[in-house]
Amino acid sequence: GTKFLKDSGRFGFIVSNSWLDVDYGKGLQEFFLKNYKIVAVIESKVERWFEDADINTCIVILEKCSDKKEREENYVKFVQLKKKLRYYIPLAQSIWEKEIKRLDEIEKLRKLILTHKECYENDELKIYPIKQIDLWNEGFNTREGYIGAKWGKYIRAPEIFFKIIEKGKDLFVPLKEVADVRRGYIPYPYEYYKLEKNKIKDLGLENSQFIKDVLTSPKDSNYIKINNYKEFKHRLLQINLTRGKIKDKNLLRYIQQIEEEDKSLHGDWFILPDRKPYSVIWIRAPYTKHLAYLNIPKLNVVDMVEIDANNAKDTILICVLLNSTIYALVREILGRTTLGQGTLKTEVIDLINFPIINPSKLSKTQIQKLEHSFDKLCQREISSVFEEIGANSPEEVSLDKVKPDRRELDKIIMGEILGLSEKEQLEVYKAVIDLVKSRIEKAKSLGNKNKIKKGIDVDKAIEIILSSIGKDTFSNFYKENILTQKVNYIIIPRFKGPIKILRTLHGYHVTDKKESRITDKKEGVNCRTYEQAKYIALLATMGMEKIAIPKNEDYTKQILPKLQKTTDIIKEELETYSSSIIDKKLQIEIKQKVMSAIINGIK
Repeated sequence: GTKFLKDSGRFGFIVSNSWLDVDYGKGLQEFFLKNYKIVAVIESKVERWFEDADINTCIVILEKCSDKKEREENYVKFVQLKKKLRYYIPLAQSIWEKEIKRLDEIEKLRKLILTHKECYENDELKIYPIKQIDLWNEGFNTREGYIGAKWGKYIRAPEIFFKIIEKGKDLFVPLKEVADVRRGYIPYPYEYYKLEKNKIKDLGLENSQFIKDVLTSPKDSNYIKINNYKEFKHRLLQINLTRGKIKDKNLLRYIQQIEEEDKSLHGDWFILPDRKPYSVIWIRAPYTKHLAYLNIPKLNVVDMVEIDANNAKDTILICVLLNSTIYALVREILGRTTLGQGTLKTEVIDLINFPIINPSKLSKTQIQKLEHSFDKLCQREISSVFEEIGANSPEEVSLDKVKPDRRELDKIIMGEILGLSEKEQLEVYKAVIDLVKSRIEKAKSLGNKNKIKKGIDVDKAIEIILSSIGKDTFSNFYKENILTQKVNYIIIPRFKGPIKILRTLHGYHVTDKKESRITDKKEGVNCRTYEQAKYIALLATMGMEKIAIPKNEDYTKQILPKLQKTTDIIKEELETYSSSIIDKKLQIEIKQKVMSAIINGIK
């Protein structure tokens, strides 16, 4: 619609709020900043606006502007509505006098939003104005250009958050500067790797070298120092060998059984490479519990985030800091609230930019006090933030209600290190309770009104998965990295079984058939090099049948790692979202439709 605007023309629309905070939203941010005055971004604190969408939305108002200086001087108004939309905008009326009153109420809200050039808050709404040039500078990197920033904080963050950032400006660094952060294993398909003890015994794998201790859910342990892992319900099947090197007949039988159930699995799909477990585990999608684990037993991790300090002596200290209430606040503000079901997520890309107190800035005395206090906190189970803080609403919060061991730790970090007064520390606790409570209540605001199939709204599930993966991620990669080259096109068979790369006298053969039948050209694709075979196999697993192969073999070899990474990310994200669907047929149906939509983006 914006192409029909002339300068000073305005355009308003309602969209998922994900672009405010996720990495793939940076393109939209940059487009707005370069072409429009962003008049306002409006989000509700108390309700979801669409009952058929399991996502949170926001209203965006743009004004077309070709004058760079004028755009840069514009104040963007980030607005959080504290009451339902009908409070500000009454229903349309057929009686003219009432309709006039309705329009007056809309104008009143418009003027209130546009008037303020400083932070404003009352019982009805909160307005955070910021110059457009400041938004640009926040997301601009001299080496890479505009890389994006988290704008959601300007809507959701309370004043105390910005005070903390200001007071700690000489202490904070992005987490990525003091630690390595990565996603735990994301096995695909998830349920084939996460095995219950009884099933392991039934399969005859209880003594297998490939069965490993694993943390798969925050429900497994409520202790910071994981000490009950032998009681965990699940174990991880972590196979680091190719099919031909596996000697365990029970394991091979299990792999074959899975492949008979799920025809989409190809090649050595089951391999999970060995890697060193990290020392700190961050819960990727908590609900009301704030907890970072200290991974003393060096467990493997599934679908959570792992953190390892660059300097080993800082490991415990980083875990201490992340378990403080300050980081419950940071998580609520810098995490992702896109899904409208009360879910809060922090991905690796979010966590690496969390402001962490630089361990090198702390004195020996401060570190000793923190570690002593932390030891006390580790002695007990961690409860929900409501139980930890001792309140169910901001009005109930008081410092003396906070659990004593938590209060002791928080007092050192908030008071001694960051210099917050007791009144400001109280605001931190209130803000955490308010943010968590609002997130959960907002999710319940529309109830469960979606039309579902076997408990799942298929179309919405596909929409959400594609939004998370990025529908055009693969097609953009293919068009930019493959179709820009001189290529030959081939049509490959529609593989139904696991795809294998087999060695032949003349090179390699990509097939889903048994080795004894590879001489039949209809059964697969002959390749001169392994790299070409691997390239074809990867695209075949994405469901492609017409494949463009670069004529330059060196380029094929060069692009292969990037192609592998791109397809792995897509499969991992697809598995993450579909693994919660219990019905296997429906799960496969959704996976196939998602893959089809991704491939159709190339055409």
